[in-house]
Amino acid sequence: MRFGNFESAGQKPLGEGKTKEVFVNPDDETKIISVVKEEDGEPLTELKEYQGRMVSVMPEAKEKDTPRQLKGRFYLTKIAHTLLPDNIPDIYQVMESADGQQTIDSQRISHTPEQANLQKTIQTGEAVESAEGKVFADLSEEINQLEEDFVRIGIHFDDNADAGNYTKNEAGNAYYLHTFQPWETSLSNPKEIELTFDEKELRDAIENLPDNTDKNKTLAKLDRLLVLFDEEKQELQKSQAESLNEQDPRVHAFESQLSIYTTEEYLELLKSIQTEEEAYSSQERKDAVGAMKTIYKNMDPLLTDGLITEEKYSELYKKVSILTKAIGKINRGLVDHSR
Repeated sequence: MRFGNFESAGQKPLGEGKTKEVFVNPDDETKIISVVKEEDGEPLTELKEYQGRMVSVMPEAKEKDTPRQLKGRFYLTKIAHTLLPDNIPDIYQVMESADGQQTIDSQRISHTPEQANLQKTIQTGEAVESAEGKVFADLSEEINQLEEDFVRIGIHFDDNADAGNYTKNEAGNAYYLHTFQPWETSLSNPKEIELTFDEKELRDAIENLPDNTDKNKTLAKLDRLLVLFDEEKQELQKSQAESLNEQDPRVHAFESQLSIYTTEEYLELLKSIQTEEEAYSSQERKDAVGAMKTIYKNMDPLLTDGLITEEKYSELYKKVSILTKAIGKINRGLVDHSR
């Protein structure tokens, strides 16, 4: 297993697309390493208008995956290879380095003369239309069959416009060279993500595997993929809530008021008040006590009205608790800051 960034060390790419460069693995010429091209600061979500308001959605048309999506890409491609071993290259690992480089290690499949010509054309910067046309002319029947096979095992497929993703090996088997994205933004609701495969159909295809060991291992990969999807959905929903609610004036007003009384200096001043006499003579404490009435009144509706998540509520609650203790309670002439 490789750790850290992949360095091509001057090696020319075996192939190149809009989103990746593909290199022969220097340690094993039967494998390739695909390096996702760098994109600056791609977020987990981006804001888009939906039904008259801004919502946070998964980025569209961007190849760099979230960490879960990258793992999901591995599992779905591994499943597809198990079901269609003569049409999908095997995948060995995916990784993201500390500085964000994403790589995919997979089986090397030989290029047809037409595919080799297309890659050469891409690398020289020439117009590719003619070379792409030759790939499609050479593999049109095989591409149609691959599409039928993908439908049969439950994988949604709409990538038949990229000639660089198809080739045929020496044995005459047609291959789809790209990996499979496990989920994408829902077309019907951009606030949500949806799987790029039919879970039932894919599970049924796995159940039909003749070898029980392969079947059980592949079902485990599918289950892990679904866990990753659920985790990604939860993270997306949390990100949506935070990004949207930051725009709500009630949340902003509440946090602004709370921030006035929870600075380190203000809290230390409040905690320095030790006697009943000091408490009643302190204007800062009077202001804080008055503010707490509004804070207590407005805090719970932020959660019940769906303006903040439970995690955000807990964060605010901790700050309010710190302020409450700093104000303290007057008991027998002294200010108790312990409750």
